[in-house]
Amino acid sequence: MSGLGLLIGEETKNLQWLILTRVKCTDEEDLVQLVECCKNVKTMNHLMLLGCGTNADGRLSRHITGLHNPKKSLGVIALHDDGQLLVEKCQLSTEMTEKLWSCLRSFTSLNHPTISDSSLSFPPSPPKLLSVTKLSAERVTSQSYEGLLSSLSGLRDIDITIDDAEKDIPQITACLRRTVGQQLTRIDLTAPSSLPSEKNRVSRETMRGLSLLIREQTKNLYWLILTRVKCTDEEDLVELVECCRNVKTMNHLMLLGCGTNADGRLSRHITGLHNPKKSLGVIALHDDGQLRVEKYQLSTEMTKKLWSCLRSFTSLNRLTISDSSLSFPPSPPELPSVTKLLAESMTSQSYGGLLSSLPGLRDIDITIDDAERDIPQITACLRRAGGQKLTQINLVAPPSLPSEKKSVSRETMRGLGLLIREQTKNLQWLCLSRVKGTDEEDFVELVECCKHVKTINHLMLLGCGTNADGRLSRHITGLHNPKKSLRVITLHDDGQLLVEKCQLSTEMTEKLCDIDITIDDAERDIPQITAGLRRIRGQQLTRIRLRAPYTLPSEKNRVSRETMRGLGLLIREQTKKLEQLELYWVKCTDEEDLVYLIECCRPCVNMMSHVW
Repeated sequence: MSGLGLLIGEETKNLQWLILTRVKCTDEEDLVQLVECCKNVKTMNHLMLLGCGTNADGRLSRHITGLHNPKKSLGVIALHDDGQLLVEKCQLSTEMTEKLWSCLRSFTSLNHPTISDSSLSFPPSPPKLLSVTKLSAERVTSQSYEGLLSSLSGLRDIDITIDDAEKDIPQITACLRRTVGQQLTRIDLTAPSSLPSEKNRVSRETMRGLSLLIREQTKNLYWLILTRVKCTDEEDLVELVECCRNVKTMNHLMLLGCGTNADGRLSRHITGLHNPKKSLGVIALHDDGQLRVEKYQLSTEMTKKLWSCLRSFTSLNRLTISDSSLSFPPSPPELPSVTKLLAESMTSQSYGGLLSSLPGLRDIDITIDDAERDIPQITACLRRAGGQKLTQINLVAPPSLPSEKKSVSRETMRGLGLLIREQTKNLQWLCLSRVKGTDEEDFVELVECCKHVKTINHLMLLGCGTNADGRLSRHITGLHNPKKSLRVITLHDDGQLLVEKCQLSTEMTEKLCDIDITIDDAERDIPQITAGLRRIRGQQLTRIRLRAPYTLPSEKNRVSRETMRGLGLLIREQTKKLEQLELYWVKCTDEEDLVYLIECCRPCVNMMSHVW
């Protein structure tokens, strides 16, 4: 091999093309030296190494990927023994493409071409590579797609990084419609972060063309990913979601950085998706940095791929996961920009990898499914991850949880207390809701652990099985430490609320501008909320969202006329800055009550823009 390299480097002054097929070397370093010899031949522009004993993650592949020379571009094509074909920096004429494809047909192991920085011209009826099931393409000229896709009749999986969304996506859509749409199981279309904004935008017609392809021709599709593809408005993505729901096999849709907002049309549509016969998992990364993962079962491979993709979004700061299970590899990719995590109905085994992948976490808000199972998992994960940066921890057992699922052992509570005491150096706020201890002494110990954290100033224990005249209440009342003021809020099981050493009326309520409350009993809770907002005057509020879960019994989501009028009067008389009011699954006596509510909102027309 060294002799061949010397011949190429020293004596072939006009060589343009070198092909080695099934010539096996001692190791890949021999082929790396051959590549270097070829680079010294000014006329040479193509090197093909087909079935020469190389691997996709081997020395040769890494060397080819690292080739950068503005004065000399050597196009390299390597077919590895694991069936992956690498085409890098190649400008192939129709004649050469046909010759290459004809040669590749003899390699039945070929299953995955990866093409980058290349242009391929195909004849009208190109040779077909029947064994290929996956295509990865990046910076490929738009006109290459038609011949390329039509030559891969067995294609199942496409992963394309586009150069111009409005030019490339219609080409890809049209080609798939004519050829392989029926067999596709996965489509991934990505606009790179370096692309100018005008190049990652698509028209409504382009998005509808893609939606129609999904709905009418992809009978086996189960995964669709769009990354940084910006639409005219969010309604285009809502239509795409609806088309995906009509594909029986499809269960995953990812929309990452597609110009959406966390409180926009798409987000509301996703939240309202309920179909027991068809579950479509949707992941949306909004432009304000919020990521929502809903109804997802992700394997280790797919979680790793998603997390690796998300690393390029430095604006990602808030992660919301619900009704999902995520499996992580032993050392998952990290998302250092995420500072807040909200999780609900997540499998217990998901917490380990999830929390270890978020080293910048400051704020966690987790709704648990089984307190004795989940809290030790969370505690152990935070202990391993350090927990040094955490400022707020909120652990909630939902009201619908059976009583045995809300209870924790003394060991579990002590583990949480030790985490707080030993590792949370910046913690400011700890809230436990409906988490029941063995007895009140467990919570007394937790209070004492919190007192040792210099930064912590608020501890909330809501519905945790305590009594107004119990051990915890007496302990809190007796807390006196001029050097450390720990403000404790306790909601006892007899309905009494104890607020000790808290300055909520001035500091916190004046800053209150956004409330988002999920209610358990509409007729009981909404009057309470209305009265509370009236007492603090609600002058600074800009958004009110009240939600009755769709699982709530019908008698629990209904309100009387008096309750609705009380809310209307609050809006009309005291919310001078309100911009948005949202009610979900709250049922009125009749529609006249909602008409009255709308009339109350109209005096706020200068500020208020949305009523849902």
